[in-house]
Amino acid sequence: MKKYGLVGFPLGHSFSAGYFAERFATLGLQDECRYENFPVERVENLREVLPPEICGFNVTIPHKQHILPLLAEIEPEAAEVGAVNCVRVLPDGAFRGYNTDVYGFEMSLRGMLRAVTGGERASLRCVRWSSGRAARRRRCTMCCENWGSNSGRSRGRPRRPTDSPTTDSRRRSWRPIG
Repeated sequence: MKKYGLVGFPLGHSFSAGYFAERFATLGLQDECRYENFPVERVENLREVLPPEICGFNVTIPHKQHILPLLAEIEPEAAEVGAVNCVRVLPDGAFRGYNTDVYGFEMSLRGMLRAVTGGERASLRCVRWSSGRAARRRRCTMCCENWGSNSGRSRGRPRRPTDSPTTDSRRRSWRPIG
């Protein structure tokens, strides 16, 4: 039987095990594939918790960044974001990391664009509400697609005395969205 799972802590909020059980049943794979949760408080203990026959696993909070040192290989997009949410266990037992959040965000945004524009490409401006790594990657996606993008300052970063709408070039370029 192929085993898959979810690694994170805590996992009480997750619906992944039920979702994948249903998916495997729908595909007729319930006797071949199994998905279970692996609550791992410290990522350093991961190998002790995972069964040796595991084929791959999803990664959720708080380990999306903490798992990076345990990876033997990482997809370029995951490296750019600096976070992994999906891991494939290679035949030699090594881990290869991927980030599917970026793809999911991009496909959702493209779907919304098609709905709003009737399939036509439109000039839209986007606001980045977060300053995390995934937000930086989303901004890269928007810029690669020639979409306008406005970025704000993280609320956690202290404001310098010289920062003002007239002296900070990033803030001067802000425009209303509508």
